Amino acid sequence: MRALIASLFLASSLYSSLYAEPYAYISNQSDDSVSVIDTRSDEVVKTIAVATGPAGVAVSSSGDVCFITSPDAATVTVIDGAKLSTIHTFIAGVGPLGIAISPDDQQLYIADWYQNLIRIYSAHDYRLLSEIKVGQRPAGIVAHPDGKTLYVANRDDDSISVINLSQAKVVQTIAVGGKPFGLALSYSGDWLFSANVASDSVSVIRTADLHKMTDLETGSSPYALTTTVDDKYLLVSNQKDDSISLFDIATRTALGTKAVGTFPEGLIAHPDGKRLYVTSWFDNEVYVLDTMDFKLLKRIATGDG
Repeated sequence: MRALIASLFLASSLYSSLYAEPYAYISNQSDDSVSVIDTRSDEVVKTIAVATGPAGVAVSSSGDVCFITSPDAATVTVIDGAKLSTIHTFIAGVGPLGIAISPDDQQLYIADWYQNLIRIYSAHDYRLLSEIKVGQRPAGIVAHPDGKTLYVANRDDDSISVINLSQAKVVQTIAVGGKPFGLALSYSGDWLFSANVASDSVSVIRTADLHKMTDLETGSSPYALTTTVDDKYLLVSNQKDDSISLFDIATRTALGTKAVGTFPEGLIAHPDGKRLYVTSWFDNEVYVLDTMDFKLLKRIATGDG
């Protein structure tokens, strides 16, 4: 998969999760490692070797454990959140990419890029519990906070699969823009957002009835997205514009763009509501922005990619 990175838009930091405050885990795809940032000091406190080509990141709500997907190695690495060391690695299909953890920390949801499957594993003993067929090239995935629904971006089908988790099956498919990759939910769970790489847009979906409300115009090649913890702003990374787009969620209006790094990819707002973290693929840095005015606070050096 490494040779296809440019065409597939795979990220080293597909999901740079901050739910396990104070640590942020940044996957460095080109040097097979994870940088651990202590967000109290915004310094890298540990670099952990993992399997080849790490991509997706999921952190338990307790912060006790972090999971890293490696599509090149077909594995998931399990990191102890207290000791900041690898405690287990397991095979997860052929091309595990997108990953999410259930709100109760009991199950892992993993998208297999090559086999067009979602696999559900126990988050404790890593047993395979079920497999669900989805669309072509599943990438970003996100679980609803009520624990009942999983959403999957099918990049090559221009669609999102909606999975009923109690039934372990797809119950609806939603057409979105071209080449959807990153997904995000508002903290309330009321809104689902899809970053559509090929159409330079974000699709906005109301989760109550799964109705696509609109498509918002972004910069070039939107890749990942997140909301601020108060659900006021939607933030989108634009790979080829070296920027992030800002939107007002309530009115679904554009608020402009901010230059940030070179080829920005993964991004997420800190739970304290004050900071935004954006990864820069070519700069090998994480940019920390103030979510009040989106001014640059700090640049943190990480691993390669």
